[in-house]
Amino acid sequence: MTPAVAQVCADARINYQVSSPMATNGYTWTVTAGLILPENTTTVTGVGRSQVEVQWGTAGPGALSVQESTPGTVSCSGNTSLNVTIAPLPAPLVSGPASVCQNAMGRYTATSTPGNTLEWSVTGGQFSGGGTPLSGPGPVDVLWNGTAPHSLLLRELNPVTGCEHTVSYAVTVNPLALPQINGPASACAGDTLSYQLPSPNASHNYAWTVEGGRWLSGNNPLSGSGPVQVIWDGAAPHRLWVEETNALGCANRDTLAVNVTILPGPLLSGEDTLCAQQTESYQVTNPTAGNQYTWTVVGGQFSPSGSASLSGVDLTTVTIQWEAAGSGSLRVQEQSSGGGASCAATSQMDVFINPFPNSLIQGDSLTCENTTSIYQVSIAQANNNYTWTVSGGMIQPENTTSVSGIGRSQIDVQWGTAGPGLVALQESTPAGCSLEAPVKAVTVVGLPSSQITGPDTSCAGSVAVYQAVEPPVGAPYRYLYDWQVSGGSVISGQGTAQVSVRWDQAINDT
Repeated sequence: MTPAVAQVCADARINYQVSSPMATNGYTWTVTAGLILPENTTTVTGVGRSQVEVQWGTAGPGALSVQESTPGTVSCSGNTSLNVTIAPLPAPLVSGPASVCQNAMGRYTATSTPGNTLEWSVTGGQFSGGGTPLSGPGPVDVLWNGTAPHSLLLRELNPVTGCEHTVSYAVTVNPLALPQINGPASACAGDTLSYQLPSPNASHNYAWTVEGGRWLSGNNPLSGSGPVQVIWDGAAPHRLWVEETNALGCANRDTLAVNVTILPGPLLSGEDTLCAQQTESYQVTNPTAGNQYTWTVVGGQFSPSGSASLSGVDLTTVTIQWEAAGSGSLRVQEQSSGGGASCAATSQMDVFINPFPNSLIQGDSLTCENTTSIYQVSIAQANNNYTWTVSGGMIQPENTTSVSGIGRSQIDVQWGTAGPGLVALQESTPAGCSLEAPVKAVTVVGLPSSQITGPDTSCAGSVAVYQAVEPPVGAPYRYLYDWQVSGGSVISGQGTAQVSVRWDQAINDT
């Protein structure tokens, strides 16, 4: 009989056969401590049944015998038997959670016979250290992240008997809740935005947490199914997550990363106190490349466009001509560009526009040489500074061509010789607004000559013509003439440069 193995393992299935089978012979097989398959009985008989499969039972002694008989009227028979020792199977036990949540980690340990070897394998999950199978008594950590069925297999081998046994430890993997946050994934710094779950479950618990922001209600974490309001005013990173726990105690988290665009903060540079009609440049001192800048001015206009508003990408410098005295303002709005939310911020500069002085020079525009004239401003301001400049004369009492002083709104000018002269004035306010008054042109007239031309000998009763000096042609002045005659009389031309005189008697007359 083969195989002639004296030791088997409990519950082992082994095929046995006679060494020299004869198809016409009859065979009777008998087993002790086991069953013959597939009849599942302890004895079987059959012609040509030279082979059987035996499933051995529990540990202990066992035996298998076969009786072979020849056919015919004279039958010859023979018997052979095999005594076996049935070794016990190992009986490993697995301990650990039999119910877990999807994607949860479970730790498992084995109870086994010392000296035996153990081998672990898993279906529907994976060992935390990777790889399968694993050897050793454990513990082993299993991540239950696969599809059903979910089980942990433990194989124990007795190295002495060669007997092994594998047990399957079934694990129920409960499904996770599947939260999903709905709401904007981009925001401007400081925005208050609302987030919610599309289909909350009344029997589930929800815990919200925010990073880089705060709840409008002030609590963190926040419980409940929402909706929730977040103020995005913190530092990066900016995230919102909700953890949903179902009735089985399985929790799952959904995280929403939010792109929070920092608000631009344009800083304006330029003069905020200036003079009417003054032109000044202004700029954003902290520009961001690619951003849109929209400028608006009140009390002035942009140069050279002449408009009250301008807009453009990277338009960070503008020139303004301010108008009449009073208050004005300059506003710039910066609009962010690129990904995420489109965010805008505005800065404003208030401007005070000081008036320019508008005085005129009052005084003689026609005067005589070597005379003194008084010149003054039309609207005197005690706090203004006046700078006077004279050509063709000297300012008194300093006897100079230029003087300056606060409140010096009047000067005395001693004119020189005949010719053109002028008086110039620059007036400055305490705010620094300076303006030149229209120049006062002065004509300095020379003293007229007393020379008279005409006959100095005449007959009594005759008429003679006499001529005095006349102003130059085109002169902006005229002479006044008053003729005085002794021994005669002016018969025509009195008040002009030429007169006719009738002499009365023969004497020396004038």
